[in-house]
Amino acid sequence: MGRRFGTVAMVAFVAACGQATPDVVSQLPSGMYVDGAQGTPHYFVALTTNSDGTLTGNVSHLAQDEQTSTDFTFTATTQSGVATLKSSGGHVPNGTVITATYSPLELDLGDCTTYLPLAASNADCAFKYSPGGLSYPQHPGWS
Repeated sequence: MGRRFGTVAMVAFVAACGQATPDVVSQLPSGMYVDGAQGTPHYFVALTTNSDGTLTGNVSHLAQDEQTSTDFTFTATTQSGVATLKSSGGHVPNGTVITATYSPLELDLGDCTTYLPLAASNADCAFKYSPGGLSYPQHPGWS
C-alpha cells in the first residue's frame, strides 16, 4: 500500500513540476544569426532565448566599413515554430508586430523587405545561427 502511494505521489509531483522546456530553447540557442556570407555586408540578429520560451534581441546591419547599426530591438513570444516579435526601438515604430517562423538554428522574418531598408529580397530575411559569432567584411589587401 505504501509503495502505491509513493508512486502516485511521485507522478503527481512530476506532473506539477516537470513542465517541458519550450521547443524554441533547443531550436534557437542564444547567439548570433546572420543572413549573409562571411566577409560581406549583411543583417544579423543578436538573440537571447529565455527558458520560458520568450526571445529578446536586436536586428542590425554590418556595413562594408565594419560599422554596425541597429534597425530595431524586440521582445517575442513563441509557439510551435512561430515567433511573434514586438518592436521596442530603432527604425521600426515601437509596438510593430512581426510574425516570424523558426526551425532548428534558423529564424525567418518573413517579408522583411518592408521594414529593413537594405534587404533586397526575402532571402535577406532568413537568418542562420553563426556559432562563431559575427564575422566582419574583408578589406582589400588584408589576409
